[in-house]
Amino acid sequence: MAAERTATSGDAPTGEPERGHGPSAPDPPTPGPSAPGPSPPETPTSGPAGRGWIDFRLGYQPAFNGLRGVAFALIILYHAEVYRPDAHGWTLIPTASGSFLGLEMFFVQSGFLIVALLIEEWYRTGFIRFRYFYARRALRLLPALLVLFVAVLIWTSIVDPPGVRRGVYSDVLAAAFYVKNWHQIVGTRLPSYLDALWSLSVEEQFYLVAPVAVLWVLRKGWTPRRIATALFVLAGVSATWMAILALGTSPIERLYVGTDTRAQAFLVGAAFAVLASGGVLFRGEASRRALRISAWVATGVIVVLVKYFSQTVRGFYIGGYLLASICFALMFAYIVQEPHSRYARILSWRPLAWTGRVSYGLYIWHYPVIFVLAPRTRDWPLPAALALFTVTTFAIGALSWYLVETPALRYARRFRRAGPARDTTEDAAGSAVAAETA
Repeated sequence: MAAERTATSGDAPTGEPERGHGPSAPDPPTPGPSAPGPSPPETPTSGPAGRGWIDFRLGYQPAFNGLRGVAFALIILYHAEVYRPDAHGWTLIPTASGSFLGLEMFFVQSGFLIVALLIEEWYRTGFIRFRYFYARRALRLLPALLVLFVAVLIWTSIVDPPGVRRGVYSDVLAAAFYVKNWHQIVGTRLPSYLDALWSLSVEEQFYLVAPVAVLWVLRKGWTPRRIATALFVLAGVSATWMAILALGTSPIERLYVGTDTRAQAFLVGAAFAVLASGGVLFRGEASRRALRISAWVATGVIVVLVKYFSQTVRGFYIGGYLLASICFALMFAYIVQEPHSRYARILSWRPLAWTGRVSYGLYIWHYPVIFVLAPRTRDWPLPAALALFTVTTFAIGALSWYLVETPALRYARRFRRAGPARDTTEDAAGSAVAAETA
């Protein structure tokens, strides 16, 4: 599968960004003197990729990591309050019941980054290496995940009764083979340290299909508009199927963690990546102005959704996730279009961008941390418990990043995407860990 004209991964250019997960859940590029973004869009060329494509280079986008940092903050707030009810009457996010949407952002980002990078590699080289793509993904995700598995298995063997241990063993197997979401849907089980890993399973299922699908449509000579139209139609099918299930008697968990129902986020992100790679989003001042306004409006819509919607309200599953996905995609597209705008600069704030950069380790560890500490802090005020959860998660996540993930990312550079030397490659891991997150 090496020399096929396949488009490469959704990792960040070099190390895998995670580019995420969440989550995701892609390697990162290093900021260079030239602003990342599309080349002059006025002349789409045929090139190796075929008709209608431009020399679109995603580059390193610190604002993408900033959005990941915001998403992780929402997720840890959500899980802290859901799994640690407060006996003192404290409510941290009484008007942010929709903070679970941080995960949707990871999914949209994964779709956008992976597909943009696959098309970029195809455009610049005429081929993509499947083996390198999957090698990068494995080196980005598996080392930290294996450390987590070992820690959880040791912990459960010491503190949990045999019945609970059997459930944890089953969860480890399901997570290791990236079928955790379906394991939660069809299995009868107790809550577990690894319940949040369902999203990694959805991400990996997308990574399994995306390179093959991108290669197929590019080889067929499909234009950017045709590919984007097909992706939007498929996203609509996924959203419609979610709505049908929501109107029926399917459990909420089936709607929330199903690959078929959550595919809409990846598909919307992928569609916007295709439009960007085809120069459609950046063609003319009117188009750019419309995208700028749309991104700010989309941000306001996301704030409203986070404030008012709940994971348990069936009505939100009737178009709500599709609306959120489109809003997040508009935000990403605007960042790519104007990486030096005030919008992007706010999201590029260093602490926020660093949080997003290490969000994969933070994500996979935050849930077991809360799961272990919540019963032991039941009498604490929720803000104090949240502080403990956050400090512990960041301490473990930082160790994971510097001691496990960064060395693996250095090794992953042996499997760089094919093509001429890149001028936008981030140092260690990137802005897209396809999110691996969440």
